[in-house]
Amino acid sequence: MAHWTRGILLAFSLIAVLTTMIWIFAPILIDKVDFLIVSEYQSYYQARFEKAKTVLNDDKQKGIAALESFLNDIESIEVSDRLDKLKYQAFPILIKNLKDLELFDDALYWVDKWLEFHEKDIFAQVWYVELLLGMSGREKEGAEALSSLFENFPGVPVVANAYARMVGNSRDSRDPTKRTTGQRLRKISQSNINLYWRGAGGHFSENHKSTVLIGGKIVNDYVDFNVLLPLGQVVSDFRIDFPEIVGAEYTLNEIKILSELEEVLIEIKAIDIAYKHNMEVSGNKFYITGEDPHFVINLTNFNSYASSINLKGCAK
Repeated sequence: MAHWTRGILLAFSLIAVLTTMIWIFAPILIDKVDFLIVSEYQSYYQARFEKAKTVLNDDKQKGIAALESFLNDIESIEVSDRLDKLKYQAFPILIKNLKDLELFDDALYWVDKWLEFHEKDIFAQVWYVELLLGMSGREKEGAEALSSLFENFPGVPVVANAYARMVGNSRDSRDPTKRTTGQRLRKISQSNINLYWRGAGGHFSENHKSTVLIGGKIVNDYVDFNVLLPLGQVVSDFRIDFPEIVGAEYTLNEIKILSELEEVLIEIKAIDIAYKHNMEVSGNKFYITGEDPHFVINLTNFNSYASSINLKGCAK
């Protein structure tokens, strides 16, 4: 009888210990399993999205089909769900490529799907009106919709830029010469200036490179720019690469080297151009004549630390 009693007590003790262990460790185990399942779930769709983008680079039609299939499969995903970021990224990529092929109806279909997903998304609304502007017979509808959007959101950059493009295109369309000039100015403002630098005895390389968007304001018939290119190195000379836009003219009004302790203003008329490629130089004006236009400035006896270089000027 005593053996039975001890056996029963031992069994109850084991059950109690097992219950305690489950109570302690089960939530951790459940969390780990849940994390693994969610990670696999997200990784699967992330891989599909990346593959669709890769296919898009090789074959636009197949890439578009892959993105459409991807978005159809995650149609039930809503804002704040785990895959909502992938959905946000996929919509504009698909719509842009459809627009590039002038498949405006298909592009509008996916903008509608985007707005169903997030009806207040400002980027989706801009895509919608810009597609209308590109569709024969719906230009007026698009112009009215964009004007209304601009009235409601004048301070939102993506809306203001779209409205400026519409107004600019409307004015340029009356004058073929101005249209061509306007297109070139927009291309310049949307391009990059590259800066390479080296120390004494060094070489220009991708490791010593800074890139910045020209941006600026389009004023009359030129782009007014003021760009700051970070360096953070000891510099003896540097190379400036302008965008490859043959026929463009850049005027540098000011070159300033900045450091933590001082600002060095380079006299434009006195700059020592050690080398130039595919450009003509006259004073502070640089005329682009071919591919990879750039010039090298020799900073005589400078060879000092520079945190950044500031370029001010205009282009046309």
